[in-house]
Amino acid sequence: MKRTTCAVLVVALLVVSTLLLVPGQALADVPTKASSTWQTNGIVYAVAYARGNVYIGGAFTSVRPPGAAPGTGEVARNHLAAFNATTGALLSFNHNANATVYSLEPSPDKTRLYAGGDFTAVDGAARGHLAAFDLASGALSGAWKPSVTGRVKSISTFGSGGTLYVGGTFGNAGGQARTNLAAFTSAGALLPFRATPDASVRALIASADGSRIVIGGSFSSRRSRPARRSPRSPAQRPQCSWAARAAAAAASTAPWRSTRSPARSCGATTARARPRRCR
Repeated sequence: MKRTTCAVLVVALLVVSTLLLVPGQALADVPTKASSTWQTNGIVYAVAYARGNVYIGGAFTSVRPPGAAPGTGEVARNHLAAFNATTGALLSFNHNANATVYSLEPSPDKTRLYAGGDFTAVDGAARGHLAAFDLASGALSGAWKPSVTGRVKSISTFGSGGTLYVGGTFGNAGGQARTNLAAFTSAGALLPFRATPDASVRALIASADGSRIVIGGSFSSRRSRPARRSPRSPAQRPQCSWAARAAAAAASTAPWRSTRSPARSCGATTARARPRRCR
């Protein structure tokens, strides 16, 4: 079942990736039938598009050509692979991450591809759950090697300077205390941005103007201030999210704040009040 899920995902991403990322593309032009493409032998957790190519990351160790049965025609690709977005052809981009890749994100200027996950090495070089690749050459960046002490599940970038926000399950970043959320410069330096969600951050995105970072995950409080609980059972209760203020260029050092959003979704917050109740 997992293999089928992976296959469907890769097929879908190669069919619609270009269309989804071209402004003004009419919805009617999106094909309704998936075309054949390469398959993975494990789960795909991350998909990114840059410079005409589709990049995938996950828990796979090989890919196989369209129509090939599992176990036949397998080509080694350890947790990372890339395909031409137009033809679906497998690219020579080939790196050996030693564990699962959970997140991929191109830099704002599309010169780099950032990866995050469980891995602690790429191509035999030590990397602390984060790595960067040059999109022109496909090479692993030797200069960019910040680290965190645990799994990275989400990455978002913002601005011409390429500030990088990472979320996951860790307690240290760049040699300093950071709880599940951290920010780095494009050069790999740790920024003063600091917040303390009490459990894993599974998703995040910078707002268009870079003034806020919206996060979602398993947490229920930040800075020892619990979120209000719904009377529903834990199984019924949706996970909550908060928005943190962050300066676009320097990642603000202002206190971590949650604020209400006009949206009524659980935990969706933006500007100055307490986090809203999960409904």
